[in-house]
Amino acid sequence: MSDLPYPEFQALLVMQNRLLRDLEPRMRRYGLSSTGFLALLAIGQNTGSGHYPLTRAELTRRIGVTPGSMSVLIARMIKMGWVSETRLDDRSAGLAITTKGRAVLHGGNVAWDDAFAVLDDALSATMKSNLIRVITKVNLTSEIREREAQQDRYLGTLRKHKTVRQVKGQLRERRAAARAKLRALDES
Repeated sequence: MSDLPYPEFQALLVMQNRLLRDLEPRMRRYGLSSTGFLALLAIGQNTGSGHYPLTRAELTRRIGVTPGSMSVLIARMIKMGWVSETRLDDRSAGLAITTKGRAVLHGGNVAWDDAFAVLDDALSATMKSNLIRVITKVNLTSEIREREAQQDRYLGTLRKHKTVRQVKGQLRERRAAARAKLRALDES
């Protein structure tokens, strides 16, 4: 998954677990989970003029959870009055944060800041920058691999040889662009 040797990768997982263990009880004070907070934050950022509302499918991809989990989470948020849903077309509905949802989101932001204050105080600006760069690289690498697997599955569905060659050429170009992004991250 990453270029990190096993001990460093293990240390990142341990740090993630500790941060989540500290974050979850703080979020529960406001009726949130960390996933619920991230979903509410994404919906809040896409609510308002000039923004196309998020759909459940887009939110599922952004947060990285299963569609079933997202459906349960959205249903709970609608029931709590934090989110509203309006039909965009026959197949999809847009999500918008409500006033009550904004108040809960504010509480979640306070919990988030409290949980990460210790980490913020412990890291210098250079260390924070390096950590962000590593996280960005790991996430980008994961996204590239996931996209390549999707593209390979798509190629398996094509029948015409000429179409397969054209699509393979397009995929090579996209892969080269993705690899260039990774190299740019390494150089920065």
